[in-house]
Amino acid sequence: MKILHVFPRFLDDFAVLDNLERMGGAERYVMNLCRAQRELGHDSTLMLFAGKESGFEVDDVPILTAKATPFVPSINQNFDPVPTELRRFVKGLTCFDMIHTHNLACDVSFLLSLIRRVTKRHYGLLVTDHGWNGLTLARVFIASKPMMKFSGFDGILPVTRASSSSYENCTRVFDPMYGGVDPEVFRPLNGERRSDILFVGRLTPYKKVDNLIRAIPLLENKPRLIVIGPTLDLQYRASLERLANELKVETKFLGRISDQLLVDYLSASTALVLPSTDELFGLVLLEAMACELPVVANKAGGVPEAVDNGRTGYLVRQGDIKELADRLQFLLTNRDEVARLGSAGRQRVLQEFTWKHVAQRSLAAYQEVLQ
Repeated sequence: MKILHVFPRFLDDFAVLDNLERMGGAERYVMNLCRAQRELGHDSTLMLFAGKESGFEVDDVPILTAKATPFVPSINQNFDPVPTELRRFVKGLTCFDMIHTHNLACDVSFLLSLIRRVTKRHYGLLVTDHGWNGLTLARVFIASKPMMKFSGFDGILPVTRASSSSYENCTRVFDPMYGGVDPEVFRPLNGERRSDILFVGRLTPYKKVDNLIRAIPLLENKPRLIVIGPTLDLQYRASLERLANELKVETKFLGRISDQLLVDYLSASTALVLPSTDELFGLVLLEAMACELPVVANKAGGVPEAVDNGRTGYLVRQGDIKELADRLQFLLTNRDEVARLGSAGRQRVLQEFTWKHVAQRSLAAYQEVLQ
């Protein structure tokens, strides 16, 4: 099967391709899904957008760039490109059996649905939403969910059940793909775990790292907090540094790091915390579980579909800093519980959440559409 994954990201510098998987969860998701489908014998290609057409291969994934311009880059950054050579763009789509576009609220996904509706081309078209919301024309379309009935999509292929429940009466919703992890890369390393607490993710307000910093002083023998991930909001990063200083919380901001270094931290800490108020799924939860690290996360979005509460980690109420602190204190003083949760977490990843599982679930949906 010839498959095209369309990921609406504008590249202002082709050098970022070398670090595409470390840019964020959605980028990592699409790259690994494409690679896993190829390993299962399918011809999967990833399309991005840039100022000119080009072709690359990055980590065994063929990448095409369509000529485009970013839409309202001051607000959307590089996440909402609009193709500028529409005829060539439309013609290129006909080479594929299945087109899988990512991010429902992006204008290129809306454009693909219109092209399919108008041209009645005989390829499948599915969309997966990764939770991105910017200032786009597509948001007007999806805000009126009944209009989805008249789109050119064959349906929504969601990451989680929580992310698609509101569309069930408007369009076909397939079983969720969930997220994945490479258990050969993310695996526990030998060595003793320190008392460090980890956060991994983009630094932006909805991640609520400030709540995690506020929880640390409630713990006995305050542990060190390690914050890993790119800064999207400089003011928020500065506010976190001030808060950590005021509360005397030893905090280390590492920025974006390699997967190998991330595995080192996941294998040597006590817990990973994801205190977000909104989270599609949280690939980092799976990466931590694969390294036998217990996770503590807010009951937000699709997180409860990743974390088996009490078996692979703990779910806490949003904004409940005391409950978060209580869970962390229990883990810091009960090493047997850390080992039990960690072992169960890795087993769950191996049984349900590898990229091969994700690829198989996506291919089953493609087959339903094409038949």
